[in-house]
Amino acid sequence: MAPKSAKTVNVPPADLLLQFIRDIIADVYAENPMLKPTLPLLQSAADAILAQIGQANEDPAFLAAKQAANAGDGRLDKAHRYAVYTLEAQLLNDDEAVAAAAKSLLDLLYPERLAIITLAYVEAAAAGATYAARLALPRAQAAIATLTAVLPTLAADLGRTVTLATELGAAVQKLNGFYTDKAGNALNPKLFAARTSAQQRLSAFSDFVATMAYPDDTPEHAKARTSLTGPYRRYLTSNLSGAAPADEPTPASDPTP
Repeated sequence: MAPKSAKTVNVPPADLLLQFIRDIIADVYAENPMLKPTLPLLQSAADAILAQIGQANEDPAFLAAKQAANAGDGRLDKAHRYAVYTLEAQLLNDDEAVAAAAKSLLDLLYPERLAIITLAYVEAAAAGATYAARLALPRAQAAIATLTAVLPTLAADLGRTVTLATELGAAVQKLNGFYTDKAGNALNPKLFAARTSAQQRLSAFSDFVATMAYPDDTPEHAKARTSLTGPYRRYLTSNLSGAAPADEPTPASDPTP
């Protein structure tokens, strides 16, 4: 049993760990014969987490916090969709300056277009700071100024997206508060132990995928690594100052202004 003073720092939230594991087990690339023996270990780690958060799931305050986080994630996804679709429509504008400005802003704010809405809400909230920083760049502001003639509310719409990411971050922090106190100590030592075990198994699985199951530099192996462990490794890059491999694009990478 982990001591009550153990910190949850560097350990992803319980809900996110469960999502990582469930997605891996359901992934077609997990059918690799080398990986199949590792899947029961991941499943048992997920089961251990579920056993500890079962009681919390019956708490009305916890359910309300979880619902708020999910709702906030939905609002943010909708805002991102609106921005991408609106800017993509202007790529067909007869005014070459407007079309160029739309492309510049899309490439800056949405280099992977709508891939951003596939992020877990913890990642989506964390990506808000990068989005806000990109939006503040002179290049972005110049493009918005050009587009204002045809999209008069664009600046406000993109600013609202930043606000929604901030609100989602607050909702996620409140949800995580059911697992840790303000100092980051695990409220439930057994939950901390389950999360730590799951983190360790995910880390080992990620290394095994990269070094044994899909180690080659071929596009197919790169796709497999990204599909299986990309979300987990992006989380580490965004939150733990880790480094993701070159074959795994990270939404947090900042383009040249």
